[in-house]
Amino acid sequence: MVNFDTYCIDRRNPTPSEYYLYLEEVDSCCPKCGAPFSITKAGRYVKGCEIAHVFPNSPTPAEKVMLRDVRTAGVNSEDPLNKIALCHNCHKFYDDNKSVELYNEMFDLKAAKHRALEAKKLIADKNIESEISKIINRLGIISDSEIGELEKLEYNALKVSEKIEDKYMLMRRRIENEVLLYFTFIRQEFSNLPYGSFSFDTMAFNIRHAYCMLRDKGLDKKEIYKQMTNWFERKTGCDVEACQIMVSFFVQDCEIYEELSK
Repeated sequence: MVNFDTYCIDRRNPTPSEYYLYLEEVDSCCPKCGAPFSITKAGRYVKGCEIAHVFPNSPTPAEKVMLRDVRTAGVNSEDPLNKIALCHNCHKFYDDNKSVELYNEMFDLKAAKHRALEAKKLIADKNIESEISKIINRLGIISDSEIGELEKLEYNALKVSEKIEDKYMLMRRRIENEVLLYFTFIRQEFSNLPYGSFSFDTMAFNIRHAYCMLRDKGLDKKEIYKQMTNWFERKTGCDVEACQIMVSFFVQDCEIYEELSK
């Protein structure tokens, strides 16, 4: 049960660093409707967001009854974990239509955005071998005829279905298709690299370590796949779809995810 006397404290404006954190957390777009926060009026940039409280800072008597048993984040209502950047319209709608269902949605949304930002920071300093960049770039230009000439991975050799639950079915199907098409090509490209130029085992260990850091942070498999793809993209500057294929390769190669328990 929420202790309103200790959790709800006087309103405090966010510091500049906190404000930047809120924007970074949602990629400078409203996480509810997608509206950009950088907008122009009469040729001038104006602030397009507001910092909203997930749990109300000054709940009404009705809200106290309605929200008395919900989850809360942070030590009090002014904790950054209880605030999220929203556009004006979504902020107003949330304040004017408070319900347990809407509150839980906003609570989960804030938690997911904060978790994703923390995960991004967690692996930001980890480097990716330059050889991976070269192969990812090759993925972007390989022709259908080249792919057709390669020996295909047998479908019964796939390990993906043994590592990804049915609730991630769309992601699993995409990874399986990418593995069937590109796994042999990527493995061949790694084997063609000059001997001594890099260690595949070391690279695989680094990929595995990055995955374990995200897993231990509490991200689910879909969030991990997205963060690993974004990490490859940021570090290599390569096309995001090619980076996604490379992540699928490491799912198949056992660096990412574990086998499901029987």
